[in-house]
Amino acid sequence: MSSAEVIIGNNKIRVLGFFDDDRVGDTPSQDSTALSCLYVSTGGPEWTRNANWMSGDPCTASWYGVSCDGSDDVTGITLLRNGLAGSFPSEIGLLTALADGFEFQVNDICGSVPSEFGLLTALTYGFVLEENSFTGSLPS
Repeated sequence: MSSAEVIIGNNKIRVLGFFDDDRVGDTPSQDSTALSCLYVSTGGPEWTRNANWMSGDPCTASWYGVSCDGSDDVTGITLLRNGLAGSFPSEIGLLTALADGFEFQVNDICGSVPSEFGLLTALTYGFVLEENSFTGSLPS
């Protein structure tokens, strides 16, 4: 399994299976990459609740707020009122199976919403970003 380093701001993280067809544990590597980048770019160590994040597989280790389907694809993320601060990484667009919710209301997420949000075409329910500090408009 390959690996790569991802740099977000002043933080560097190593992600296994980066952008290849491998899985990190049972979860697709692209999902693990997106979640890892989200954790780093929004101050994950300082979140109110971050149980199991960055340890083990996101789906089988039950990362707080992450929902998965029977194939261990990430299908939902609910991190409302959780002390996230920073901005969304462009890697969020890698969560192509995300369909059942993207709920981040009442945090301190700022900046513009990355255009890669437009890649989340499976998302049909629960796209909630209110009470944050975004600038600009939502991508189509």
